[in-house]
Amino acid sequence: MDTNQIFKILVGEHWRFRTETYQVTAVEPERAQLRSLNRPNHILIHHIDQLYQAYRRGNLVKVQEAPFPDGSKRIISALDKQTHNEVNRRLFYVRSGETEFGGPLPRKMTGVLVERLAGEISDPSPPCYTTLYEWTRSYRLAGGNPIALIPTRRRARQLRITRQLPVIQEMINYWIQELYLQVTRITITELIDVIISSVEDLNDRRAVTEQLHVPSKTTLWRIIQEIDPYERDLHQKGKRLALKNQHWSQKTSPPFRLLERIEGDTQEMDVFVRSAGGDILGRPFLTLFLDIKSRCVNACDISLNPPCIEKTLRALKKGLVPGNPYAGLGQYYVLDNGTEFAGKKLSDVMDLLGAHIIFCEPYSPNQKPHVERWFNTLNTQFSHHLSGTTFSNVVDRGDYNPADHTVYTIEELTQRFEEFLHVYHNNFHRSLNDSPHNTWISNQDRFSPPRLFDACDVLRLMLSKRYTATIGDTIGFEKLRWTAPGLRRLAQRSVKRVKLCIFYDISDLGSVSVCHPSWPDELITAKAVDMDYQSNLTLEMHHLVQQALRQNAAKFDFKTARRMRVQLILKLHADKSGKGRKRQARLEENKSTFLPDTLVSTEAKHPTMSPQIYPEVTLIDSNPLEFATTVQVSHE
Repeated sequence: MDTNQIFKILVGEHWRFRTETYQVTAVEPERAQLRSLNRPNHILIHHIDQLYQAYRRGNLVKVQEAPFPDGSKRIISALDKQTHNEVNRRLFYVRSGETEFGGPLPRKMTGVLVERLAGEISDPSPPCYTTLYEWTRSYRLAGGNPIALIPTRRRARQLRITRQLPVIQEMINYWIQELYLQVTRITITELIDVIISSVEDLNDRRAVTEQLHVPSKTTLWRIIQEIDPYERDLHQKGKRLALKNQHWSQKTSPPFRLLERIEGDTQEMDVFVRSAGGDILGRPFLTLFLDIKSRCVNACDISLNPPCIEKTLRALKKGLVPGNPYAGLGQYYVLDNGTEFAGKKLSDVMDLLGAHIIFCEPYSPNQKPHVERWFNTLNTQFSHHLSGTTFSNVVDRGDYNPADHTVYTIEELTQRFEEFLHVYHNNFHRSLNDSPHNTWISNQDRFSPPRLFDACDVLRLMLSKRYTATIGDTIGFEKLRWTAPGLRRLAQRSVKRVKLCIFYDISDLGSVSVCHPSWPDELITAKAVDMDYQSNLTLEMHHLVQQALRQNAAKFDFKTARRMRVQLILKLHADKSGKGRKRQARLEENKSTFLPDTLVSTEAKHPTMSPQIYPEVTLIDSNPLEFATTVQVSHE
């Protein structure tokens, strides 16, 4: 027995497949597509026989019928004018018969009635007695419901490919799979020509009496257009883009109080920054935490360090200490499920504070829409008005060259950003119908103010610990060195040589706290030996520098490491995408940046040439500009 006769699945039904509930979105002769009601990025495509076997085992259970089993064919507002008039015509005859006879329909009297009614409405083809009898019977069985009189289609609409002969269907599906549902696909016009040529070649090998009808180009075009868009994108663009194009979401309920929900994200800013020596360093990264109730910026961090857990912790510290008017511990933090957020250190810190982290699914920016929208506001109201902006795309940029107009250092950009935040917090916000600042003030609860922590306490939560021995008046690990006047005394407090205890912040390796393991109450602060390299240096960036030095077989010293740190920042921006590589190539062509391939000197490569001398580049020293240029742009 055919599976379709004993097991039917309709579009719009809800089925529980194992532990998750799905909605049926498409049903074909052999397959069905189910989409999760809980996870936006979860789509299943199963053969009907597989679903039937799951149904028999009890793994597939219907939990909700389709809204209307027959679709929209019997919805009054969906009827066209002709069908709507036909319903009124039938209803006129049926109700007149009910009023006239009130029960059975006498044949002769009914015929007379139909002739009289047809004359009243000028009906050229009045119903016969049998037709009126069937209309009246359906109307009565439905309890006087006029929907029973809507004309029904004789057959449901099917895919156009099912109207072709099986051999034609097989040929069309074969060439669609081989040539069209591919990353390197051919055009629809070329595909149609291939299918027609294949059918004609097949006809050449068949008898004259067994010739197959060749589908027209219009028919084939319509068949191709009926391919499910998800499956088309899945084969042509990959699963990530296919799911993105089929994404759906529901609006989350707004928070009831301040700091109930905070969304965090890291994005590259649309502006170049330079070093103190004038070299282009690339685009900085902005890590930002946004309070959803008030749309106030809870914390942020701008630096050239790529997204990492250390950068997230650095921004988080600013949102927990006094000084920031919108600081406070959030109840729920919605963060990306990336390496910069999913670290054990962050989880441990948030657990200790009593906050909860909600990780988004990969490639699901709609799960934190407010902070994504905020970054768009940042670009249109701030970044795209700065000298050195890259704009959002090449079309917006036009002939404008960001390298020729880059004037800001990272410190100057941070200062301009803080000025922009002051303006943003006091400007009118359409979603709030007020300014973010006023919303923050009006929603404060004097019985439950925001939870703030002392800066020292926050630092205690963030610190990590290691044991290491001193070398002279310095101490360190992984080729990082710190020094302080009291280090020798700490090392000499015990007769036996012991390793001292170092407490360090992975988000800033500029200084550490050191103590003797036997005297933990006596802590001293040690500063970096090379502050130009280690100031604001994250542990992740230091690991990248070490890896690059090993690949270039270069000896680690602070001067080389400092230069390699700058090179890495440039390389990270250049290698981020094809667009970034093209931009970096333009910058190198314009000689607006330096990015040597290796640390091997020019003299070693070309003995006849004089060695190239690069200016000293640091990431912390800069001189403020006396003036800056701005670019006026318009945004619709």
